[in-house]
Amino acid sequence: MDLERPAGAPSYSWDATIVDALRLESDEVGVAAWTEMTVGGNPESIYLPVQAARDPNTAPGAAYRALFIPGRELTSVARSVWLMNQQGHAMRRVLPENRLKSDYYPAGHAFAIEIERKDLHESGLYALDVMGIIRDGGVTSVRLWFYHSPSQRNR
Repeated sequence: MDLERPAGAPSYSWDATIVDALRLESDEVGVAAWTEMTVGGNPESIYLPVQAARDPNTAPGAAYRALFIPGRELTSVARSVWLMNQQGHAMRRVLPENRLKSDYYPAGHAFAIEIERKDLHESGLYALDVMGIIRDGGVTSVRLWFYHSPSQRNR
């Protein structure tokens, strides 16, 4: 179910009829919001903070959560987070490279990476770099761009 919203729209009341009819649980429903922006001369999708809740007064969660689905089996995954400028250059590393705990990431199965909002102290553009070691040899990496504002932090 896609929906376009104008910039600055604070909320949207989504008809949950389909979710209710399918008897979906909260961990079976995902929401993503993004905008297109030029970073370093390249068009990029910038993910925006969004949350789904039945109660519109629900406080934001303590962490951002991104799901990744590898195309090939991975034996190791690490992540790092950087505060970036509009030119696409790293201003400073916010979270150092950190290896996730599992040694098995099967192809086609999602795994989550969470970033605590309390670790992001400045408004701005951030990059989540995810690196993986492919079981058959080689490495893979992806960069996910996202925006954070301290006003969106846990209350």
